[in-house]
Amino acid sequence: MKVIYINMEERDNDEEGSRKAVGIGVQTLKRTSPLLQMISLQDEQVPISHNIYWKELSMLVYVSVAFLIVHIVKTSLAM
Repeated sequence: MKVIYINMEERDNDEEGSRKAVGIGVQTLKRTSPLLQMISLQDEQVPISHNIYWKELSMLVYVSVAFLIVHIVKTSLAM
């Protein structure tokens, strides 16, 4: 049931709505706390070399170098 308030003062004095909101917040916190603890336990320190997608990085470097070479050759031939 949705309540429509006449003014802000009336809304602020609604204790039932505040209790519901706090109750919902507490329930959400209780549900998410164990999940956050599990995630923090599983989060281990790994070297940065394990977090890099080497195949994609090498393709990016390859294309960039090829583009640079083509650009240098094109400008040197234009002169």
